[in-house]
Amino acid sequence: MDKIYILKRKNLLRGPYTVDALKQKGLHKYDLIWYKGLPDWTPAQQVDAVLSCIREDNGSSDSNSVLKRIWHLFD
Repeated sequence: MDKIYILKRKNLLRGPYTVDALKQKGLHKYDLIWYKGLPDWTPAQQVDAVLSCIREDNGSSDSNSVLKRIWHLFD
């Protein structure tokens, strides 16, 4: 059975998700992850099982990137 993950982003709990669902959703390295057996909420970048789900931030400052960041507030 696949491990089930809970995502905490901007103090809102989301999930449960499988790793495949997290890949589709995309994680940010500072999103918090918890799953049964993990002692506390942990930044995604510190959870080996979800590293492949983290979105790469290229640091672009173009208007498209700004719109993506604004849209992510509602994600």
